[in-house]
Amino acid sequence: MRVIKINTNPTYNVLVRDGLLNEVGSLVNQIKSYDRIAVITDSLVEKLYLDKVVTSFKGYSNQIFTYSFPNGESSKCLAELSKIYDFLAESQITRTDLVIALGGGVCGDMVGFAASSYLRGVDFINIPTTLLSMVDSSVGGKTAVNITAGKNQVGSFYQPKVVICDTNVLATLSDDLIADGIGEIAKYGVLEDKGLFDLLLKGKLFDNISEIIEICVRIKDEYVSGDVFDKGKRQLLNLGHTLGHVIEKDSKYTLAHGKAVLIGMFYIAQKFAGSSEIDLILQKIKAVAKKYNMPIDYKLSADELWASAGNDKKRHGDYLTIARPYAIGDCRLENVKLGAPINLTESVKESKFDIEIIPSKLSGSICPPPSKSHLHRLLIMSAFCGGQAVVSNVVLSNDIKATLNALKNIGADFVINKNNVTFSGFNLKNNAVIDCGECGSTFRFFIPICAMLGIKTQFIGSERLGERGYEDIITAMGSKVKFDKTSGLPLNINGNYDMDEITINGNMSSQFVSGIMLGAYASNKKISINLTGQLVSRGYVDMTIQTLKQFGCKVVEEKNSFAIIPKKIDGKQYDLMPEVDYSNLAFWEVGGVHLPIAQDNSKQGDKIVLEIVKKAEHGLAFDIDISNIPDLAPIFGVLLAKLKGTSTLKNCARLRIKECDRLAATCEILNAFGIKASIVGDDLVVVGGTVKGRVIVDSYGDHRMAMTAAILATFADGKVTVKNAQVVKKSYPDFWEDYVTLGGVINVVNIR
Repeated sequence: MRVIKINTNPTYNVLVRDGLLNEVGSLVNQIKSYDRIAVITDSLVEKLYLDKVVTSFKGYSNQIFTYSFPNGESSKCLAELSKIYDFLAESQITRTDLVIALGGGVCGDMVGFAASSYLRGVDFINIPTTLLSMVDSSVGGKTAVNITAGKNQVGSFYQPKVVICDTNVLATLSDDLIADGIGEIAKYGVLEDKGLFDLLLKGKLFDNISEIIEICVRIKDEYVSGDVFDKGKRQLLNLGHTLGHVIEKDSKYTLAHGKAVLIGMFYIAQKFAGSSEIDLILQKIKAVAKKYNMPIDYKLSADELWASAGNDKKRHGDYLTIARPYAIGDCRLENVKLGAPINLTESVKESKFDIEIIPSKLSGSICPPPSKSHLHRLLIMSAFCGGQAVVSNVVLSNDIKATLNALKNIGADFVINKNNVTFSGFNLKNNAVIDCGECGSTFRFFIPICAMLGIKTQFIGSERLGERGYEDIITAMGSKVKFDKTSGLPLNINGNYDMDEITINGNMSSQFVSGIMLGAYASNKKISINLTGQLVSRGYVDMTIQTLKQFGCKVVEEKNSFAIIPKKIDGKQYDLMPEVDYSNLAFWEVGGVHLPIAQDNSKQGDKIVLEIVKKAEHGLAFDIDISNIPDLAPIFGVLLAKLKGTSTLKNCARLRIKECDRLAATCEILNAFGIKASIVGDDLVVVGGTVKGRVIVDSYGDHRMAMTAAILATFADGKVTVKNAQVVKKSYPDFWEDYVTLGGVINVVNIR
């Protein structure tokens, strides 16, 4: 006899051998001499094995009471459970007595739940009579019944005293019931293999059945013993089940559990296809399905099934945890936002992938995205406020993560809790390394901040970030701060800019000007900023001034100069929330979705998108000067493409020094979609026309180009593929989820 110890608390054994039904009485009485024993089975198993089990108790003093319910998944319900409670009461079963489940997974699940809840717990033994229940459901202590909302929605964790597997009973199973168990065995094969696929695919199943059962039970023990309550590793045992349970419910439980699980595994593996490891999983599942005459598809697609998975037990808030296969022996738990494609997991969002878009009209409503520009400023000011500050509705884009990491590396004390960041103090460091990633705001804000705090700092980040150069801030601070180069990264600075006046060129980047203002607050030093050249992107400097005033600073503006007079109030508490991000809102506005926005006094220059989109309603071409709103240029290219006639985006020079050359990229994307566009000097000329589909476009490694292509695709006449679509995480990590919420139809492909 094979004896497998299950290392839960309490422990118990799983016994595997032929002929064990004849020894049930002996095996039970080795545990305890129970006075009353209730044996509960279904109508089919009753005819086959109930008498044999009852007879095994002859010679023992146990009083045996029996009950059967109609065979089938439809009996696994609250109504039938109530009848079992009545039977136990009528049989005068007490807490010192025993309940035995004799049957397949339905019986074990429901009777186990009855035993766990009747009188708050009666001892329970499981005698599985199907292959599925022997290899899976009888072990681990999960008990449950189904309700209208879904499968296994009401249940408990309750371990049996012993599990008794008589392999002789498997000979009476139909091919369908054998296949039902094969689905779960294949699951264990994908999770760990341990020779299971060879045993399934080579030779006759029953020649190796005891070995197969033992392998599956031992694998399950590895996953269950350290996670009885299904909070971590055990959830991997749900591989294929998220979609499988929906299939079962949709089929009104006419499709058996194991078959549904096999389809669910195949579907989920397909969704993450693209590697040789996933190809091998698909190959193995196909081979198993072929040998045992099992389906690997269903009338509903994976996406349609996923849309109905919201009531799954693994849901937490707006997310659902799925088991994602990477390779045989390598499956991992990953979270997916409900409403997003099933393979757009949080982990995938950190990988590289492409998006296939089926053109569809966008409509509906989402929560408008918070302003990344405002968030940078709020977070920096909060870190230095001298009291406690809570910033809420924080979207952790890559750029915002860069600023938070920069603050942490120079001494800020804060805690992130979901979408809130709470600041509680500052312990200034003398040296720091700041990884800006691709974030120009972090880079250009923290150079003056660190210089004015006297922090010896090394700045690292993407190659593109350093290409733009930083001569303006070197010229402004070079008398007091040493810079080891004039362009490129890494950049090392050393010194302390402690002067009360600074002169800087304002016509290249307003971010250095804002950085000096923020540095004045951080260092608590009054400073006068003198500008040479015309200040570009004035709206963002106004946003900085507005934020400074929110924290008690005085800002005096004169012609071509600003005086910053910090005023910190120790112990004051700030509760802060960022404005709406008009630069990201622009994508939805141009896409035809006009989100409700509360009246605000935002200084964002990009707020003009509301006026421009309104102006475009007449459908006729017009020109747009984007010199002070460069972030809107790509999406305004889409807007002009829909107008009749020739329009021009004017003064686009600054687009060439963004994350990519956005002027060239916008022109190329428009042309790829069949829209005639050309660059004339620093202008982009766009001739409105029909947007063509069946195209593949690159994101150019730029979040705004990916989102621009996505909106343009909604007007196309055929499928569109956006390559390297993961780049949206730089500023708008939930863009694709919001796109789907608003009616966009996408497939995540080529995950790598």
